[in-house]
Amino acid sequence: MSSYKSIKYQVNIFNVLGLKTETEIFFVKEIELDLPHYPSGIYFINLKSENNRFKKIKK
Repeated sequence: MSSYKSIKYQVNIFNVLGLKTETEIFFVKEIELDLPHYPSGIYFINLKSENNRFKKIKK
């Protein structure tokens, strides 16, 4: 039996003007965002999880 427990994450991405450009919902243990389809610029990411625990690693 696996100890893997999925967590619900909601990701909202906004552009610099504050317009929502994308919303995604994931049911996973960990989440990794890769945004190569977005043009260069400044974006704001709002991440919500059902357990409110986050670990941010920026590369």
